[in-house]
Amino acid sequence: MLLKIDKKKLLIWVSGSYLEPSRRYRIDCYINSFKEHFNIIYFDDISLSNLISDLSINNLKIFLSIFSADIIYLQRKLLPIFFIKILKLFNKKIIFDIDDGIHLYENYKQYNFESFKSLLSNVITGNKLLADYWSNNCNNCSIIPTGVEYKNYKKRFVKSEPIELLWIGTKSNFNNFFIFYEYIKELNKLTYIRLTIISNIEPPFISLNFVKFIKWHEGIDNEIANSNVPYVGLMPLDKETKASYFKCSFKMLQYMNWSMPVIVSPIGMNKELIDSNKIGFGVTNQEEFTNSVNILFSNPELCQSLARNGNQLIKSKYSRQIIKNSYLKTLKNSML
Repeated sequence: MLLKIDKKKLLIWVSGSYLEPSRRYRIDCYINSFKEHFNIIYFDDISLSNLISDLSINNLKIFLSIFSADIIYLQRKLLPIFFIKILKLFNKKIIFDIDDGIHLYENYKQYNFESFKSLLSNVITGNKLLADYWSNNCNNCSIIPTGVEYKNYKKRFVKSEPIELLWIGTKSNFNNFFIFYEYIKELNKLTYIRLTIISNIEPPFISLNFVKFIKWHEGIDNEIANSNVPYVGLMPLDKETKASYFKCSFKMLQYMNWSMPVIVSPIGMNKELIDSNKIGFGVTNQEEFTNSVNILFSNPELCQSLARNGNQLIKSKYSRQIIKNSYLKTLKNSML
């Protein structure tokens, strides 16, 4: 007779709405897999202060469930230091998952990150630069990139005109996008451009007739992946903003997954990917941007080669199947 093994309780406490990319693509997409190995308690961006200030029967049950968990997994969720210390007194293993440079955010400037780091059992970061920061004063730090749902390579037939450019992102990234937008406006004076922007809202600075806006919706990833448009994916970053260097290149990985060459700002993880793989171009000024676009659309074979390389890199290193296994290994090791 097989012995029944009790699963450990894993409390996942997320930050942000269900539409937040960080939450959707780092945690929510793996919940069903986690349920196979753990008993899951899921906190949907619950406010600790609200729980404490309103100890209704329901809130009290939610509050007490925190102390029933074996592992408390904080997805970008910063809790008060005093509460973290209480959890440690109860021997709770606390894991923090981070994919951005939130330690540089203005609204967290009063938060004691050094104390927070010292109280964690493990930190999971999205890239090496984040790991360099979080590993200081923390015993265990793992690197798990943000994964994507792998799509088989799709050959897109490149034409010299129009030149199809794609940018996908949220309102919070408009400042970054504006860098390449200025380059694109200049390039449009020389050649026929079509720019597609996908976002949760339409950028207020968009006024040119060569720009097509698509409002983001949950099926858009598959629509882009299945389209025949020979897009070049864009991921600009502001080099003057320190937080840019901690970005996890998720947009870049999406484009590569959709069999597109990329043009990006060579900063942080973007630079690491561009320098070590033939997948596109890193550009820092108007001349480099214009030259990169011209090279791609005058050489369809190169364009397809870069797109294929990027797609295969996703398959070998950044597919959700690979990332899911990394998460499960880290979580199980945390119980040792």
